Amino acid sequence: MKKITILIIVLLISITGFSQKRRDVRNDLALKLKVKSFYQEMYIQNSTMSTFTLPYCQQGSGTNYVLTGNIAPNYYVFPKNWGLALVLTPQIRVRGEMGKSYPLQPASFVPHGTFYLKLSPDTVNYKYLSLQIAHHSNGQDGDPLTSDGSINTVDGNFNTNYAELALNFGHQTNRSHQYVKLGVELHSGLLEILDEEAYRDQFGKIRFNYIFSDSKYTSLLIKRTRRTQTAQSTQELWRTVLEGMVIADSDYLGYPLTNVEWYQRFNVELKIYRKIKNSHNTSIFVSAGYLGHDYYNIHFQEHYPIFRIGLAAGSFFFKDYK
Repeated sequence: MKKITILIIVLLISITGFSQKRRDVRNDLALKLKVKSFYQEMYIQNSTMSTFTLPYCQQGSGTNYVLTGNIAPNYYVFPKNWGLALVLTPQIRVRGEMGKSYPLQPASFVPHGTFYLKLSPDTVNYKYLSLQIAHHSNGQDGDPLTSDGSINTVDGNFNTNYAELALNFGHQTNRSHQYVKLGVELHSGLLEILDEEAYRDQFGKIRFNYIFSDSKYTSLLIKRTRRTQTAQSTQELWRTVLEGMVIADSDYLGYPLTNVEWYQRFNVELKIYRKIKNSHNTSIFVSAGYLGHDYYNIHFQEHYPIFRIGLAAGSFFFKDYK
């Protein structure tokens, strides 16, 4: 009888230990899935937004633009439970000029793919790497230079390819979200391939990019139509972003730039976004800054202060943060 009792006790202890181990495994898997899901949300929050300026509300350059747009849909390819994320973005920038037929300048085509890899399981102070591989062209096949040697901004060919490796980190609570991105961007012209050779000594091929962002959340009571139930939701309301880049090409690195002054080596822009009340994913934005190296394909030599008012849309505006 004693042996049977001891055997039963041992079996009970084993079963209890096994059940506890299974619960621990399930909890561990659930925690890992939660962390992966959190980082996927950060990739969405920090992704590029689509924007367009209101009529005549981009000022500063010598050209009077009727409107400008940045179309950047993001396709999140990998499942949320994967540790590695891939986002494909067929980005297009457009500008329409004031004129007889309101002509559109040759668009900037910037299709790119971005890989994301988390560096920490921390969901308050997070860190991840991003690697973006991109192509940038204007879809034209004219001579890059005019007869007098200047840049052909009408139908001149523009083409470059680049990769950007960046460290991304931030801090998020239910009240605010701070985000920083620091990256280095290298263009194919460094290897003297897959670019427009005529611009190689004028176009910045080594760039340091930065983004500093601060978002504010607000708590809202959402009323449901059936049984008049209410629920509380925390949503992003304001976002302030400082972003820009610095060109590092120099004689010391073996990549000199000709006819490029110091004030043509950097961009900086301050942007403020305010979500439209009851809108799903749209905000009003105002921005001001300076473009020393215009981001719009063949116009890269142009430099001017910039002021914009428009609308912005991003995937993150769909989200409610509980």
